[in-house]
Amino acid sequence: MTEDTERGEPDAAVLREAVRRLDERNSADLQLPSPSTEFVLYEIARLLESIASAVERGDPVPHDVLENAARFGRHINRYIDVYLPPDK
Repeated sequence: MTEDTERGEPDAAVLREAVRRLDERNSADLQLPSPSTEFVLYEIARLLESIASAVERGDPVPHDVLENAARFGRHINRYIDVYLPPDK
């Protein structure tokens, strides 16, 4: 069990922060290495948002889904500036 899943609710906060950061940095005119990559970023944000909503509602989320989503959310939160540098 990860530290986040042991605490329960913080998983949703980690995921919501990752969603916020992805949505804030993503746009159709974003210069990415492949056409339509912004769609992948958008859909990842929606997936994390759905998992966060399920956690907040108290819906059962399989442990491995929650653990991997939390790991992914923490990774996004830590490395967003590397992957999607802020506009200057």
